[in-house]
Amino acid sequence: TAGAASVRVAACDTADPDQLRDLLTAAERPWTGVFHLAAVLEDGVLSSQTAAGLAAVWAPKAAGAAHLDELTRELGLELAAFVLFSSAAG
Repeated sequence: TAGAASVRVAACDTADPDQLRDLLTAAERPWTGVFHLAAVLEDGVLSSQTAAGLAAVWAPKAAGAAHLDELTRELGLELAAFVLFSSAAG
């Protein structure tokens, strides 16, 4: 947060575009950065994962990233940072 005037941490279902739009438009200050830290868990070793299990983990992460990209562009947010983080271990 060095140099930041304010930092907002918010939880939101990024797979729900309406919920995400509400979050992005309700800010008291202009957005200058967005960090999407996707957390969806499917425990197990990779060799035991099924296609359905992998889809359940990766689909919300990818959908959330796509919705954030679309909405930040649509809303004309001038971001200095757009960061996506999702651990493959998730």
